[in-house]
Amino acid sequence: TYAIDPNYRIGYAQTWTLSVQHDLPLGMFATAGYLGTKGTRLDQQFIPNSVAPGAAVSLLPHNFTYETSNGNSIYHAAQFQLNRRFRSGIMANAGYQFSKSIDNAGTGGRGQGNTPVAQNWLDLAAERGLSSFDARHNLSLQFQYSTGMGQSGGTLVNGWKGALMKDWTISGNVSVRSGNPFTATVGGNRSQVSGTAVSNTLRADATGLPVEASGLLFNTAAFSAPLSGDWGNAGRNTIPGPTTFSLNGSLGRIFRIGERRSADLQFQAQNLLNHVTITNWGTVLGSTNYGLASSAAGMRKMTINLRFRF
Repeated sequence: TYAIDPNYRIGYAQTWTLSVQHDLPLGMFATAGYLGTKGTRLDQQFIPNSVAPGAAVSLLPHNFTYETSNGNSIYHAAQFQLNRRFRSGIMANAGYQFSKSIDNAGTGGRGQGNTPVAQNWLDLAAERGLSSFDARHNLSLQFQYSTGMGQSGGTLVNGWKGALMKDWTISGNVSVRSGNPFTATVGGNRSQVSGTAVSNTLRADATGLPVEASGLLFNTAAFSAPLSGDWGNAGRNTIPGPTTFSLNGSLGRIFRIGERRSADLQFQAQNLLNHVTITNWGTVLGSTNYGLASSAAGMRKMTINLRFRF
């Protein structure tokens, strides 16, 4: 059920970067940069001699996956950062990245998914599209505040007020990110419709209507089922994924008890606002959840930890 090209070669990546940094007042500095990566000889998989659903089944062997190293990828990213060095108890940084990644193969690693099996082994060029991990916009904000630091932060406060106010650390992070793209598919696979023993997802047809529509997750009328015996002509990853948002925070302090004992108190909160974030929607034509939200990120979770060291 599996074969490898005898001329298979190990893939490689070329990376180039450029960045400029400049100091700013109030302990801040800014960085602007560019990152590019080109992947060569990446994994490609297809099923030789396979046919579209409804077509006559080939008499040639077509029940195995064939792996080659003819794929490639390209990634470009513009990156911007604004940082504040730790000063008067405050440290913060903000980052924004505008990027795009295109491939016709599996790039692997870092949760980027498995190598996709090409729909039509005679038209591998149709596999070129947005990478499954592509996220066009990525904004992140992080901050940390330590109480009792600096004159304006209360470092000169003594007595019970100082003991109560000092040594607390408050931190948080906010993330807003474009969703990963999805592919419009039709139910079933070639193992059920054309005799091959290898399962593979089949793409839908593109009707020519815009994929994005006001008030909808995506325009379901932009796709239709292909005719019997034809491959779907919709591209890979043409449906924009849902934008994700997260806000997490923490509050902690270490209480010193003598010279060798201490108590570490930590409050942590995930999804602090309990904001509903859709993470996936149905993209299989004819399914009950086609065009509807199908999963969401976790609800608010709060944890309290107390650790005693001696």
